[in-house]
Amino acid sequence: LFAWLNEPRFKAAYRSARRCVLETALASINGVVGDAVAALKRNLTCKVSAAEVRAAVAVLDMAIAAQGMADLAAEVEELKTELEATA
Repeated sequence: LFAWLNEPRFKAAYRSARRCVLETALASINGVVGDAVAALKRNLTCKVSAAEVRAAVAVLDMAIAAQGMADLAAEVEELKTELEATA
């Protein structure tokens, strides 16, 4: 497998196949995101301290991750612009 992964055409096809698998999984996850958010909202005020804390931590973790991804996307766009300007 390692030898095949050194072949550019195989490596590109392998990455493409992995991307397809991931996109399919993400599409499935996206179908239940609303339910997950509703569950977190319910648990933020369910009067069970442990559940409320877990829900709050989950929401904060997701917010931090989303901000990090947004920041990274902005940096990538800036780098693309700079690269295009120098090309």
